[in-house]
Amino acid sequence: KELFKVELKKNLESKERIVKGVESLLKMSSINKALEFLHDYHKQWRETGPVPRAKNEELWQRFKAASDSVYLRRDEHMKKLNEERSKNMEIKTGLCEEMEVIAAGEVNSMKDFREADKKVAELDKRWRATGRVPKEFNDSIWERFREARKAFNAKRAPLIQQADAEFKKHLADKTALCEKAEAIKDSTDWKNTTREFLNLQEQW
Repeated sequence: KELFKVELKKNLESKERIVKGVESLLKMSSINKALEFLHDYHKQWRETGPVPRAKNEELWQRFKAASDSVYLRRDEHMKKLNEERSKNMEIKTGLCEEMEVIAAGEVNSMKDFREADKKVAELDKRWRATGRVPKEFNDSIWERFREARKAFNAKRAPLIQQADAEFKKHLADKTALCEKAEAIKDSTDWKNTTREFLNLQEQW
């Protein structure tokens, strides 16, 4: 009987420490850390034996009230988090729509592409600055944005090929003008040669 009384006293001290620990979690800034500690305190509570009957109900009510308060903080935090993520989903959906408009637009030259690319870079920046979306939409919304950007980037290759072809044509044309100029450089027909050189300069 005396040993049992000693054990009850020991258990009472342990549970009082546990209750104070749970109550202190209400001041903890990190909700996730508070929940980790709470689960650990619940485990300790279950593993701690009985306490004197006169203290049992009081301790249990304190323990339960503190635990409920931590869970309430969690619920409020999750509600706020879900609201923020829903708002982020709206923002990112808008960014996808803007990217899709750019991807579908006419791009007829590298100049057009560079101008559009500035807008794409701005959309990328806004995307990174926007927080997370609800978990179930995380992959799908990113895939939509990525595919639109990929479609826009695909416009670059044919424009480069077109520019290369134009450069080659310009080179061929100017080479031909050089050859014509070289062919008449030694002419003594000053009047006609001068007129021809001015004409070649216009073509150049």
